[in-house]
Amino acid sequence: MMTMFKLSYKSNRRRRRPLLLMVVVLLFLTILTAHLTNAQATNYHYCGTSWPSANSNCGTSCPLGTNEECPGSETCYANCNNCPAVPIPPPSPAPPPSPAQATNNNYCGLSWTSANANCGTSCPLGTNEECPGSETCYADCTNCPAVPIPPPSPPPPPSPPPTDSRLVAYLQNWEDCPTADQLDGYTHIVIGSAVTYDYNPNGNECSEQCIINTLTTNTIPICNDQYQPQLITQWKSMGIQILLSFGGPGMGLSLAGDLNNCWDYCFEHETTTVMEVSTQLVDIVTTMNLDGVDIDYQYCYEKVENNAIHENVCEQVTDKYDDLTAMQFLTDLTTNLRTKLDALGDGYELIHSPRDVDMVAPQGVGQQESLYFGALEVAGQQNRLNFLIIKFYNGATRPVSDGFDNANAGAVSARSIYENVVNDIFAGQPENVVFGFCVSDCTSTSSNASGPQAVTVLQEVKAYNGGEFECNGGAMMWMAKRDVGGAWSDLVWAEISATTDCVLGPQPSGSPSASSMPSVSLVPSTTPPKPVTVYNHNYCGTSWTAANLYCGKECPDGSDDECDPGQICYADCTNCPPVLVGTMAPTVSPITAAPFDASTCATFRGTVNFGYYQEWATYRSGSCNPLQPNAIDVDAFGYTHLAFSFAGISSSGLIEPYNGNYWEYTPKYALFNSLKDSNSELKTLIAVGGWTFSQSRFVYAASTPTTRANFAQSVVDFLVEYGFDGIDIDWEYPVTRQGTPADYGNYPLLCEALREAFDSAGHTDWLITIATAINWNDRLEPGYDLVSMTEHVDWFNVMSYDIYGSWDSTAGANADMPYIKSTMTEIFALDIPREKLVFGLAAYGRSTRLASTSCYTAGCAVWGAGLAGCHGEAGNLPFF
Repeated sequence: MMTMFKLSYKSNRRRRRPLLLMVVVLLFLTILTAHLTNAQATNYHYCGTSWPSANSNCGTSCPLGTNEECPGSETCYANCNNCPAVPIPPPSPAPPPSPAQATNNNYCGLSWTSANANCGTSCPLGTNEECPGSETCYADCTNCPAVPIPPPSPPPPPSPPPTDSRLVAYLQNWEDCPTADQLDGYTHIVIGSAVTYDYNPNGNECSEQCIINTLTTNTIPICNDQYQPQLITQWKSMGIQILLSFGGPGMGLSLAGDLNNCWDYCFEHETTTVMEVSTQLVDIVTTMNLDGVDIDYQYCYEKVENNAIHENVCEQVTDKYDDLTAMQFLTDLTTNLRTKLDALGDGYELIHSPRDVDMVAPQGVGQQESLYFGALEVAGQQNRLNFLIIKFYNGATRPVSDGFDNANAGAVSARSIYENVVNDIFAGQPENVVFGFCVSDCTSTSSNASGPQAVTVLQEVKAYNGGEFECNGGAMMWMAKRDVGGAWSDLVWAEISATTDCVLGPQPSGSPSASSMPSVSLVPSTTPPKPVTVYNHNYCGTSWTAANLYCGKECPDGSDDECDPGQICYADCTNCPPVLVGTMAPTVSPITAAPFDASTCATFRGTVNFGYYQEWATYRSGSCNPLQPNAIDVDAFGYTHLAFSFAGISSSGLIEPYNGNYWEYTPKYALFNSLKDSNSELKTLIAVGGWTFSQSRFVYAASTPTTRANFAQSVVDFLVEYGFDGIDIDWEYPVTRQGTPADYGNYPLLCEALREAFDSAGHTDWLITIATAINWNDRLEPGYDLVSMTEHVDWFNVMSYDIYGSWDSTAGANADMPYIKSTMTEIFALDIPREKLVFGLAAYGRSTRLASTSCYTAGCAVWGAGLAGCHGEAGNLPFF
């Protein structure tokens, strides 16, 4: 019998992200508000044919910021600081749009030239989805007729921001827009950045008046260097909070050799500049329908002579810089923004995102904190901040290599900074502190964190000091572009979401208690079943956090009557010992095994014993059998073939280490293939793809003869470079998941291109294997032309597992044999050679929570994931 094993669990479903409730404390300062109102009553909006002409001529003013206030074809421009301030009239209802406002010249084409010449399909909303085929939407096709713009959809109602357990992604506005795979993992997107300079590689050209650069009145690019309001509407409809980041490294960086000092011009006239900058930021937030502001200050706070940790930094400061003035600017800007955002209504967020190096005491650990820390301490004590993001990747700490509570490669531990911020800035509330990670851009500080590494750090944060920081603010990733296929965010969100709403705790009503959702084994038996003992984790407390922490009085029936006065019964107190609910006598119908003729396997028994090694097994905790690539016991398990999971495909359609992280995976490849030194018959393959990978990369690689040939040649080069004996393709799934109908015919052609490339390179013995779905109707039949593929591949690894799990509404077996038999019957009917079919066995189990104590057999309703194994993923129980 040929078998194919998985050495670790495989995450196969994303969780839905709940919308979270946020309580915002409003701070109103009467005198300050009056002062701000006066400052907001003027602006510098003037009409002209261009901004330079408006700024120099100071002709007709347009205080409301609309083109209708301007004569002829002139446009309204903001920030004409050469002109006198003009009063802003009281707001009045907006006039109906004029015909000129309701048209544009957006057309589709393969280039702007072709779009402007052909005037084919129009795209008035400015999106590529309006265009046919591979065409792109281009603006300002002035050779073409104007097209009407559909009236905009009303903005979705704002979602309440979460109070804890956030997953924040920084989106650089010149980078690609996030994909759908990424979006389902984020609670926040921070758009970076609003800046006061024009980019210059020899030193950015700063605005001497500290005026923020905008595309049009009060807008900045969102992604792809474009302002795309439809994306804001889409993201907000998904419950994502969108913040505007002000600052960033281009404004000035306290790093040796940095040339930029644009912050200095903001400090020069501190009082008036704070007013103008805060007003402009809030104007951008309201115009773009955003949810708040992030202040990203990475500049100086103590000049070089005062900073023993960071020598030779801040040498670029001008005579406009002063330590105290800089910190006064940050303090006042925070205060003004808090007041103005609160005046807009509930739910607007204000955060800072300091670097770890800037939260360390400048004279060393144990000394007085930095001036920037002090400014944030004031802001925290006065409830001006919703949360902080600490970037633990800028040089002071090394949480990935050192762990959360140690300092070996790093100057200080991440814990020392985290703890000080929690206690001194937020009065012991860790839910206000977000742990910042860098995915792959921080090699210079040895601070890159893969998804599994970030999960390990977060688990250490939660476990520190008996769970002191278990209820925390979540994680941030730099940056969205590196979250290929949502792989990073999926892993990290699975960890973060385990404590979602921990500030409030599970509510005592409105959802089933743990007593109504027992976890019960669904192993069929031919003998009468024994009574099932059911446990839960119901405990009494004044809050879920208190109940889960103190593990006081048990309430197994889920009733508040079981608790002392003033306490409530809370479910899922997983920090506490199990509570006995009782026993049940299930009735499970015996299952008779299907007839089996062992002689049919005689010709190929033992030919293939194939194992998938999942590289994130190296990051498991010590109690969960961490497994290094060269530590697999090949003899004990009888492996003939092993696959390293996973590699990826680049945006240009070539094989690459997952997420392009050569630095991380290349050493692991060498360790993995060293297994062949002591196992001469062993063959190793590189597995490409996986569930969390962006399947659209497969679609592109397989789409044309050129892309197929390029991919195949890159695989040849990869196998030669790293010493593998073949490739396993784990495309999940052609046609039916992130795919196209053309995938059905292109997949066999991709296999053919690989075989031809292997043969041409003189490696006729190299292997091509295919991981195939087990779902015949929904995945296998519509997506895989198995007959055409058979000629080019060595065998198919049939993934006969993950048939039922917590993503389903009813209970069932992880490897449901009647289901598997039905699919295999269909495959056999295709006359696929039996020796090319390798049966998959999962080395893990699935658990679910049953929705009712009165139904506990296969087919009963389930309520999400059940018990977690040692790695912490609810509903997944690894065997080893």
